[in-house]
Amino acid sequence: MRCLNNGNEDHKYVESLAVDNATAYLLSPSKRRSKLPEPVEKEKGVSLWSMIKDNVGKDLTRVCLPVYFNEPLSSLQKCFEDLEYSHLLDRAYECGLKGNGVMRILYVAAFAVSGYASTDSRPCKPFNPLLGETYEADYPEKGIRFFSEKVSHHPMVMACHCEGKGWKFWGDSNLKSKFWGQSIQLDPTGVLTLEFDDGEAFQWSKVTTTINNLIIGRVYCHHHGTMNISGNRRYSCKLTFKEQSFLDRNPRQELLRMLMGPRLQP
Repeated sequence: MRCLNNGNEDHKYVESLAVDNATAYLLSPSKRRSKLPEPVEKEKGVSLWSMIKDNVGKDLTRVCLPVYFNEPLSSLQKCFEDLEYSHLLDRAYECGLKGNGVMRILYVAAFAVSGYASTDSRPCKPFNPLLGETYEADYPEKGIRFFSEKVSHHPMVMACHCEGKGWKFWGDSNLKSKFWGQSIQLDPTGVLTLEFDDGEAFQWSKVTTTINNLIIGRVYCHHHGTMNISGNRRYSCKLTFKEQSFLDRNPRQELLRMLMGPRLQP
């Protein structure tokens, strides 16, 4: 260890060492986790029905549930999962630059559907953040920066904004939920907007999600309804998610049909 007995020279050495360490820390690559941590709080023998039986047909956003019904994420982090396949938007931007509007809308549609990719095996709800709480994500290797904030408590509304390579994505997230005894229905009311640097923009809203077999059977979720992706130029798109039958013993998510065509004039 070097003794500090040399006046200004030693102070300069310490300052230089501190700057070098700070620079090395800032330039070091961040470690990304590949999976969620194992829950510390294990599920206990508590009947879900005994807690929510008096709330059939009501909004469950105000019902307090045990912590093990949550996954170790906040709703703000959950918003960022919609950008997991952001490279699809990079390709959509490049297609537009080449004048290929058809491929651009196809990539945009694929991106809109990709937000449901990890929902099949994750029926738990994220934690409710505090009013004014924020979440930031910076992925230089993917060229995206993301910011989200809880802007309203009742109703609970999250707003987000993301910038990528030639595009911007923003929106708000608000859910209306109802409990029907054996299932929970989640109806999104927010609007998502995607705008490319060349001025072309698209808007859409998410479809209804239903979580089934809450009391008896294997818990699973499926998405159903129509997603309208409206463009401000030549193309728009309509995606129909198939609603599953009660007789289906092997529930799986299916996209029933996709319609694409010129933008409808008012």
